Amino acid sequence: MTSLTTLVALAALASTGDAVLVQFASESCQPCREMQPAVSRLIGDGYPVQRIDVDQHAETARQFGVRAVPTFVLLVGGREVGRVEGATSYDRLAGMFQALQPSDRATPAPPTQTALQPTEFRSSASPDQAALAASVRLKVEDATGFGFGTGTIIDTHDDEALVVTCGHLFRESQGKGRILVDLFAPGATQPVEGQVIAYDLDRDIALVSIRPGMAVTPASVAPAGHAVRPRDRVFTVGCDKGADATVRQSEITSVDKYQGKPNFTAAGAPIDGRSGGGLFTAEGLLIGICNAADPQDDEGLYAGLASIHWQLDQIGASAVYQRSAGPAQIADAGPPPTAAPASFNQYEQPSEQPRADLTSLPQLPAQMPGQMPAQATLPTAAT
Repeated sequence: MTSLTTLVALAALASTGDAVLVQFASESCQPCREMQPAVSRLIGDGYPVQRIDVDQHAETARQFGVRAVPTFVLLVGGREVGRVEGATSYDRLAGMFQALQPSDRATPAPPTQTALQPTEFRSSASPDQAALAASVRLKVEDATGFGFGTGTIIDTHDDEALVVTCGHLFRESQGKGRILVDLFAPGATQPVEGQVIAYDLDRDIALVSIRPGMAVTPASVAPAGHAVRPRDRVFTVGCDKGADATVRQSEITSVDKYQGKPNFTAAGAPIDGRSGGGLFTAEGLLIGICNAADPQDDEGLYAGLASIHWQLDQIGASAVYQRSAGPAQIADAGPPPTAAPASFNQYEQPSEQPRADLTSLPQLPAQMPGQMPAQATLPTAAT
């Protein structure tokens, strides 16, 4: 029997009588951390979720009969109506809400709502762990062999997902070689096939379509007008030499240091395999794509946010970055973006933008030159 003290403590979770899902978890629990993308998706879809740390609230966990973590308890007006023990799927948790009587269901909030109020429910997933779960490893084959790179899932449509990465991964294959993609989302086990949708060697940006075969939570692309400044705290995700993806903390060292397309540099030179990996704000917004390394200055070079937007605009998917904008940014953005097609495989390179003539490109160095003066020509190099 749950104590009166516990019910009072949880009253705010269901003050309207609607349903709320309580997640009992622990910071030291790996399955709990792996559940965070699914929990974040629930919250993003408007379902109320509250996390309780069993290490800090052991008495509450005991009174609810929690024997292991993670455990999910669905409450309606403080009354338990459903429970799932152990790691599970988004569909099962959402299905608990959907199985309720209409009078007991919480009304999902609009996904486009702006800043959360203090009484609303927040995700406990850290930005870097959410970005890690949205990252993928790409194995790109061509006539000479294969290479590894990194990408970030930024959108989903039905059973497809859209990955942004760097363009130079497809220089040798001209976008026609086989692509195997490993996911780092919880529950992923087998690689899936990838298909190049668009790539640009000048901006060093590419988009790849995959069918993950499971629910995935995309990373949010920063909207138009998002300011990036030197000394901003950021982090990067990448697959060192083809290993599993890792997170590196960093900071912006310069904006448009090199001539050419928009570019950022960040502290810490990336190594082979991190090409195409995401550069994220401390809050988890994607702002850049890894292009090259400058070992002399111990920096990484990243395609700027404007180039990500440009590539999405080319395939009619401006909505991918517009949806993360606030009302003021949307008002300043002009006409609504072109609606995205129902399937990523319907996207085509625009006829007015011919594919690059790869045979005319010079052989590029494996890394950026050590001595690179300010406002030097922007290099394109595999890392």
